[in-house]
Amino acid sequence: DDETAYNPNHLTRFTFSGVTALARGTREALQEHGVAWAISDILPYTQQTDFFHTSNEVSFHPDCPNAEADNIGGVISFCSMDAHFSLFTALGVDVVELSGNHNNDYGFDAYRRTLEMFRENDIATVGGGETLQAARQPFVVTHHQNTVALIACNWAGPDIALVNENAGRPGAAYCDMAWLNEVIPELALTYDVVIVSVQYQEVEQHTPTERQRLDFRTLASLGADAVIGTQAHKPQTFEFFTDNAHQAFIHYGLGNLFFDQEFWGNRRFFMDTLYIYQGRLLTVDLFTGIIEEQARPRPMTPEEQVTFLQFMFIQQNGF
Repeated sequence: DDETAYNPNHLTRFTFSGVTALARGTREALQEHGVAWAISDILPYTQQTDFFHTSNEVSFHPDCPNAEADNIGGVISFCSMDAHFSLFTALGVDVVELSGNHNNDYGFDAYRRTLEMFRENDIATVGGGETLQAARQPFVVTHHQNTVALIACNWAGPDIALVNENAGRPGAAYCDMAWLNEVIPELALTYDVVIVSVQYQEVEQHTPTERQRLDFRTLASLGADAVIGTQAHKPQTFEFFTDNAHQAFIHYGLGNLFFDQEFWGNRRFFMDTLYIYQGRLLTVDLFTGIIEEQARPRPMTPEEQVTFLQFMFIQQNGF
């Protein structure tokens, strides 16, 4: 009967990717090969989805890479070149998360200017902004009769990366539990699906720390349908977590999408597509990829995927 027949007009696909840092080796590779080369292998996948997200950790500076005069982030500081901004528009990014810890590395003017660049290109931002209210503002979509709310925050600091109204500084929204305790249940009452993405403390491992597991599960228990870690440079494990009949998808870390780290784990990543159907999170599709030449993510081959997923399941005692 018609009630049970699948209706594509009730489906919303929301794809999440991890760290985008168009800096250092990645910036040099983009200079050499160009944006079209960098995105060519994942473009067919990102074009299929309804909403595409990435977490951009690096602000654009007009003088990058010769902007040292404005460096306030210290020895490990990152800036991106204006010439590479088109990567976001060409990939079809709909929402950029700004919960990262490097967005203020080259000063607050670079941050504000980058915000304006996203705005001018109709790319929404979440998890960071000019003011605390802006940084905490949910990204809300109504699509095919599904309503989805996304919030993002930074649990790890440093202070220089966080929005600070007293000091007139833009930046990331801190994962303040008083705020999250209030806002997640509110959003859960208002919207069909609530997603929380988190810049957590980075760890050099594929499994979450006990503290991370506890914190992410707390967000799920508050009413989030999906909790996604965008901090990870190495992809982390995932789980379906149930609390009082409320089930949530938790992915502790997606890994890098664009970054120059050459280690085995740091070149491998997930993109998660949440399939939202008739107002609920129905399933999650895990895209597995590998970054080539510091700036060109591509899908894994079937063999690579089997090896990688087997490795990930062993990490969480899945086998």
